Amino acid sequence: HKDQKGRDALWWARAGAWYHVEQLLLFAARDGSVGSELRQTANSMLKQKGVIQVLVRELMQYGDGDVQQSIKDALTTIMGNIIDKKLIFSDDLLQLCLYFELEREHQQGHLRSVRDNILETKLWKKIAQTCRDVIESGSKKDWY
Repeated sequence: HKDQKGRDALWWARAGAWYHVEQLLLFAARDGSVGSELRQTANSMLKQKGVIQVLVRELMQYGDGDVQQSIKDALTTIMGNIIDKKLIFSDDLLQLCLYFELEREHQQGHLRSVRDNILETKLWKKIAQTCRDVIESGSKKDWY
């Protein structure tokens, strides 16, 4: 709320040197902003999860298990090559390929669940190494 001259509670807190009230008002304003950002991030993550679920479900419509695995392997290899070449890529494609890697590790008995440890996937290790290379070179120019 503002008074007739356009002054709000924050203005009055500053004018009256009420530091603690000013801090509470600033925190409340920031907290609302953070909450909004969290909601946007959560919505984005939900959308991405939905995209991946649709792609996985549609992939199951193509051929037998060997054909499906070939498609998964091809996409994962392509994603690895894109990372190695420092080209731009979609977060959705990366998430899909990471899912494929985790799924394979789980099926082979290396992981308790498909969500077990994304940091141990080949793609994640490629990303980490590429980031280290970029940092060591001191230039981000060659990343796409």
